[in-house]
Amino acid sequence: VQDLFGRKLFAPDARVVGMTSEGNEVSWRGYAAVSAAKVALESVSRAIAVELGPYGVTANAVCPGSVRGDRMGRVIAAEAGSRGVGVAQVEAEYASAQSIARFVEPEEIAAMVRFLASPAATGTMGGQARRSPPRRSSSSGLHAPAARFSTSSWSGRESHSRSGAWPH
Repeated sequence: VQDLFGRKLFAPDARVVGMTSEGNEVSWRGYAAVSAAKVALESVSRAIAVELGPYGVTANAVCPGSVRGDRMGRVIAAEAGSRGVGVAQVEAEYASAQSIARFVEPEEIAAMVRFLASPAATGTMGGQARRSPPRRSSSSGLHAPAARFSTSSWSGRESHSRSGAWPH
């Protein structure tokens, strides 16, 4: 992070927004590489917030939960097929497992990212979306997390970076 900043690859008011999933905390068969990537993304987001926050750079990760769209449709259809139940039943189960009792719409995620990239979010950094309880498992072991964004304020005072070593 320091090297990227030192090479001036971040503008003074840069916004870094990553997309993550609950795969950072839940183990699913065949998902290990994605889980590792999500954990790394969140860790780097926090590091950017700590190390570059004093210079106006913000970093956040968004974990929207079950978002209506083609991918979610395929997940639901596959689960319905493997369980021998109707797609409508599985869709209702996923929706009811969200704290908002429905799927998140792509436009809602776009609005969140737009906010995080805007000047209005200059004090929002180091945050990550987290699911809200209750969370219910489906029979396939997949979970439908609730969409929620909570922020943590990460300041340079909490880091263990080299004091005064950068940037120049």
